[in-house]
Amino acid sequence: MASFTTASTQPVIASPTRSATFLALSVTNPSDIPTTRSTLASISSLAKNVAFRDSDANFTCTVGIGSSIWDELTNNLPRPKELHPFREVKGTKHTAVSTPGDLLFHIRSERRDLCFEFERQLMERLGRIPRGEPHNSLRTSHWYVP
Repeated sequence: MASFTTASTQPVIASPTRSATFLALSVTNPSDIPTTRSTLASISSLAKNVAFRDSDANFTCTVGIGSSIWDELTNNLPRPKELHPFREVKGTKHTAVSTPGDLLFHIRSERRDLCFEFERQLMERLGRIPRGEPHNSLRTSHWYVP
């Protein structure tokens, strides 16, 4: 069984790139948790495989795990104190809406084709499990980015 570790950090703060995909996915069947867990455990290797193709492309992938799936997906690791269902926030100019989803992938690169290739490989590994779609802009939900 794949396991999670929160010891390493993800490239959450990185320079802007020319291309990005925000992929929000929902795991709809509890029997798909092992495949999802295994796929998440291999994200670093998958990202290295894609990034290796062009080291100047600044490829990164950051993964967020939603509040509603945290316990089951992480085998009840302690919840980060900041992790909770996101409630819509209305500002004077913009609104941060709460959207459905269990996993958020922020995929970015100077090359659009690398984003697409990573997404293709990710979806292939997940198979029939996820339901969702890529977004051109971030729709905020309840995410913890370890």
